[in-house]
Amino acid sequence: MSQYRRPQQPSPRTIMIRRLIALGVVALVIWGVVAGIAALFGFVGRIINPNGASCSPTQLKVDAHVGTSTAADKSQFTGSQVPYFWFTVQNISTTDCTFNLGSTVTFSTVTSNSGTGPQTYWKSSDCTGVTRSDYNIKVPAGQVLASPPSAWDQVRSPNPNGCAAGSGSVKVPAGGATYQLTFSVNNIVSENQAPFTLN
Repeated sequence: MSQYRRPQQPSPRTIMIRRLIALGVVALVIWGVVAGIAALFGFVGRIINPNGASCSPTQLKVDAHVGTSTAADKSQFTGSQVPYFWFTVQNISTTDCTFNLGSTVTFSTVTSNSGTGPQTYWKSSDCTGVTRSDYNIKVPAGQVLASPPSAWDQVRSPNPNGCAAGSGSVKVPAGGATYQLTFSVNNIVSENQAPFTLN
């Protein structure tokens, strides 16, 4: 008559090790599924918006500049010298993002504290008959982007006939008058007021 041996039960330590291994395998499977889903959403997001999410106001720093047609800063203008305006946008965050730098949302303002006190002489948003467009662009983290310099004819706004010197616009005072330039870019106002003088 044969004898049957009862199977030996695994020790509690062995059972604990097996459970830990099983839990580790389950955790790896869950991590793989989550990573796969995140990668899929990231891939789809890059297709829909290859330049990243829209910039928030806290990510960007806008500065106003006055100078020459070659984007060299200059603050004194005499005689027929023409001031040029432009702005720079810096992504001060660590994340790339997209931002609209187009003329539909970009406006310059010239004010002066000379004479009778603070006065606004020029607002590009007053200019009518101007073709405006959006320009959504990637702003890399830490990078600075600059707009092309634009000439200012030293005239007041608004004027129903346009915003150029030849349209009947009134010239602003010169003879040592000091002015300040600010920019608003997609509702972000420049941190500085670029000063300049018309002699």
